[in-house]
Amino acid sequence: MKLKNVVELEDVQEAVRLIRSAIKDYATDPKTGKIDMNLVQTGKSVIQRKLQEDLSREIMNVLKDQTSDSMSFNELIKQINEHSQDRVESSDIQEALSRLQQEDKVIVLGEGVRRSVRLNNRV
Repeated sequence: MKLKNVVELEDVQEAVRLIRSAIKDYATDPKTGKIDMNLVQTGKSVIQRKLQEDLSREIMNVLKDQTSDSMSFNELIKQINEHSQDRVESSDIQEALSRLQQEDKVIVLGEGVRRSVRLNNRV
């Protein structure tokens, strides 16, 4: 493309090609190599969202199965990783807990290493 007063067909074609290329690069899920428009719309692929939903469900199951009222964050990480085929990072667990808190399903008490988690029994 060149700066001109008149737009020619080849300029439009090149602009369209550049836009398509940018969208393809942006919308391609790095894990699958497939185009996933959810990346464009939400910033997360369908697979990432499903994994987060599965993790949230597993957190709820672990909390429901425990005998005490609350569980330390470190114990929750340990239990989740015992049930998982792949190692789950604490940041992923924290993200899932934040979503569960927003949904009013769990309560997180304290901060740092003294943090504990319990079900919100009001729900």
